[in-house]
Amino acid sequence: MTVGEAAGCLALLVTSSSAVDGFGFVPETGNCAYRIAMAGAAVLLACVVAVCCTLASGAGLSSTSVCGGIFAPTFNRAVPAYTGFIKPTSTFQFADSSCQRVPIQGPNVWGWLELAAGVQANPPGVADGIPAGCDGITYVMSRMVQDGQPVARVRFHGASSDFAVEQSPGVYNEAALKALDYIVYRAGQYGVKLLAVLADNWQKADSTYNYAMWATGTNQTDSFFANPTAIGLYQNHIKQIITRTNTITGVKYSEDPAIFAWDLINEPRSTQGSACLQACSQAISTWGINQAAFVRTLDANHPITVGTEGFWGVGSPYKQYNPSYSTGSLWSSTTGQDFDTQFLSANLFASYHYWPDLWGDVSTTFETNWIAQHDADAKTLGKALVLSEFGKQYNNTISPTDAARTAARQEIYDQIFKVYGPAYSTDNTLQGVMFWRFANTPVNSGGDANEVAGLDALYTKTIAPAYLAILKASGTATGCTKSG
Repeated sequence: MTVGEAAGCLALLVTSSSAVDGFGFVPETGNCAYRIAMAGAAVLLACVVAVCCTLASGAGLSSTSVCGGIFAPTFNRAVPAYTGFIKPTSTFQFADSSCQRVPIQGPNVWGWLELAAGVQANPPGVADGIPAGCDGITYVMSRMVQDGQPVARVRFHGASSDFAVEQSPGVYNEAALKALDYIVYRAGQYGVKLLAVLADNWQKADSTYNYAMWATGTNQTDSFFANPTAIGLYQNHIKQIITRTNTITGVKYSEDPAIFAWDLINEPRSTQGSACLQACSQAISTWGINQAAFVRTLDANHPITVGTEGFWGVGSPYKQYNPSYSTGSLWSSTTGQDFDTQFLSANLFASYHYWPDLWGDVSTTFETNWIAQHDADAKTLGKALVLSEFGKQYNNTISPTDAARTAARQEIYDQIFKVYGPAYSTDNTLQGVMFWRFANTPVNSGGDANEVAGLDALYTKTIAPAYLAILKASGTATGCTKSG
């Protein structure tokens, strides 16, 4: 390429740019503009050459390319460009700063931290079909905004102890932090909103296990909810995340509209089992209320929730709606959760989960009652409500066909959308449902029996059409005052 050709190509880049952020054009074939900004003009010519070679080949130029071609995303999108921060309205809806109603719908995703850091590739041995110019994260984001899904629930913690964000008290994995920066940056670029989960109850990274061990020297995770040292360690960590300045965008997380909301912890539970009575539930409820108040001192912009499964405690008049209650099982009442007391804080919106296989209750009667009672309770509490995690398993031990995967899950998904659609369009509080989980590849890897891939019939014929229909019916929110 001659100097003249490079100059002409640079002019084309500048005039073709969508200038989605402070770095100007952002080629999908490598974040060239970011590297220029960080390393200086010395790399400019190399970037121009790389991008222009793509231009010359004709690759990636389609406006409907799945990752938007070589420039910032320009494909046909269904999700609008929301303005400002998304917040609950006085009528239990969610809206952006212009009072455009926002359905909190989309996928749970897994392993993005590791993907962004480059320590985890897409599942080996899978013909993943990710288009050129995409990675697993941008592929999912591109599908989301084309298929009516404004929000992704994303772990801001490690998927395992092998890659924790906080490696020991106050000691951070810089690669993990920069991976979070990349995820937030890409979300802003694609117009995706993140429901960011700050900690976990199940893994041994950035979890109740870590904080209990650091504070008490034991793995008794119940101490996480009451031990002052454990609580202080957790607060130090989430302050580090929420007030972090993104190294790519220069924007603090607390001031970034790419983040929809903070989820304080995924599925907090007591380990006391049948010994977990009312006081045990109260400990987790009090913890959530106090941590929401702490987050509010750090961030006035983003909504907050707690990622509980939504069980009612032993003292609740609604425990009859818990899974397996009809068979005489009370296990879910003694998990330390109590939906009616865990969302009393004005700082919290309500959320819950639905796992028929894991909970041993796969009947659609339970499913319908579970959703309806949470909706009724949220209305009593005066809360917007999101079903922030649900999934249905297929048998992944027999290399099932797509038809078999769909057949195993169709009834549950149909019932979810049968309830969600009318609830969203009326005065009910249910404002979104989020499925588990969207594969980071178009082809189903078979690794997670609840996984849904972009080429699965369940996704193309049920999930995406349902989300698109609800998005199109959203319109202007009620109970909203424009801001900004």
